[in-house]
Amino acid sequence: MSVAGDTPPAASGGGLRAPLLWLASLLASHLRLVVGLPLALGLLAAGFTALTRQYEASARFAPESSESSLRGLGTLAAQFGLPLSLPGESESVDFYERLIRSRDLLLELARTRFRVAREPGSADTLEGTLFELYRIEGETDWERNHRMIRRLSNDIRVGTDRAANMVTVRVRAPWPLLAEAVAGRIVQLVNDFNLEKRQTRGAAERRFVEERLEEAKRELREAEAALEAFQMRNRRYTDSPELVLEHRRLERQVDLRQQVYTSLAQAYEQARISEVRNTPVITLIESPAGSARPTGRLSAAVVFGAALGGVLAVGYVLLAAYLSEERARDPSTYGYLQARLARLLRFQAS
Repeated sequence: MSVAGDTPPAASGGGLRAPLLWLASLLASHLRLVVGLPLALGLLAAGFTALTRQYEASARFAPESSESSLRGLGTLAAQFGLPLSLPGESESVDFYERLIRSRDLLLELARTRFRVAREPGSADTLEGTLFELYRIEGETDWERNHRMIRRLSNDIRVGTDRAANMVTVRVRAPWPLLAEAVAGRIVQLVNDFNLEKRQTRGAAERRFVEERLEEAKRELREAEAALEAFQMRNRRYTDSPELVLEHRRLERQVDLRQQVYTSLAQAYEQARISEVRNTPVITLIESPAGSARPTGRLSAAVVFGAALGGVLAVGYVLLAAYLSEERARDPSTYGYLQARLARLLRFQAS
């Protein structure tokens, strides 16, 4: 295509109308380029988006706040000056965001074996770990794990809502059902972590309460023995104000020891239950099943590719027209620049 021969003469006069007419005439003389390049890049962008399309699935859950089995002992423990630490059972939603992004959880997720259909309703299935499905390789296990964690860190997004106490997990994957399966597995791993933590804490509380329960039983028996001995020695203690006060003091000791013993016995049973309980610790607000949606829009890709092609085509036509005019106006300078450019290109090629 000869740009010089197709370039219309520059318009003169007419204000803004003349340059616009000149530009329209110039573009019309290169209509195949101006139309063909945007069309080609639009189709290319659409094809690339279709081939590399990702799917995103989401899940939303809320951590359950459960009280420690020792929390009810706080007031009574303070009355007796017992050093009883009572940390909160539930963590903030920020904790779960860091947990999901942690190296251990991501590696456990990557080692999980998945089996899903390639497309909804398709008989063609995908099976394997994420290492296998994503074809993550490396010369060493560390390099392989590092690449896998980097891939998952890019594919997994975690959002938190502190006001509603909810965590949202979004997972991207090349296949829709795999994205849903990975999101579901993340929720399961978070629940397993909480379950193991609760059972571990329940075992520790059971051991603590078991020791304290025996001590409280001994203290209760001592208080009851002291009250019984007082009553044996002072059968008519009601005649003496001092003995009445002493009797009331001993009764209060027995009552307080009885309250401590009863609370510890209840806490012991609760700790035993927590130690073996396997009910879910998080509430699933939105299941990932059926949530997968494509991330790339074909229409947006076509518009972007066509716009880029249009800019390149118009820019090329204007540049070619400018160079054509410069060649006609000053052939010697144009020839010198052309020779220098050719020499530079030959130097780069060598």
